[in-house]
Amino acid sequence: MKKLATLAVILLTAFAQAQHQEPEHGSITFAVMQDLKFATIGDPDRGYDAFTKDLVFRMKWLGRKRQGKTARSVVMLEYENADLIYGFKKYSAGYGRSLDLGYTDFLNITLHYKLVPYLQVGWFDRGGKAPFTFVVGAENKVVLNKWLSIIGNHQFMPRTDNKEIYGGKAKFGYSFHLGLELNIPIYQPTKTAN
Repeated sequence: MKKLATLAVILLTAFAQAQHQEPEHGSITFAVMQDLKFATIGDPDRGYDAFTKDLVFRMKWLGRKRQGKTARSVVMLEYENADLIYGFKKYSAGYGRSLDLGYTDFLNITLHYKLVPYLQVGWFDRGGKAPFTFVVGAENKVVLNKWLSIIGNHQFMPRTDNKEIYGGKAKFGYSFHLGLELNIPIYQPTKTAN
């Protein structure tokens, strides 16, 4: 309960900060991603076949964009669930910045590119142990339209669980998830002069 309360305080503080900094409008996004390595080739050295489930569910609040600026604040909640030995569940909250990288035309479709570097704190549960952890990550995003984006998510995280389960040294783990993101714009009413 203490961990959940700490996570909630961090999230609410970051969300309030994101909303305070940016005028105009923001949005809420929902994403589902699958680890690309586990989906395609698995990890045969550790006994995982292709199509091993490693799903990430993420909800983000994007702050309102200032006129003339190319970045906006991002606050996120994330849950990861993987079919690993002893199971794997990760709960985290994070803060980052969404950076506009530009536009390109592809087959008469205008694609919008974004990069979201972020930091997360939380914990993961593996085999009944739930150590505190942090994540350094970056999300690459191709915005297809107002509602839908394709995202590639890079994450670096200390993996003390791998030392206990597989032997060797505790080290940073890298994962790459690929998925879809649904964007829901939040419009603020404009003030009218009387």
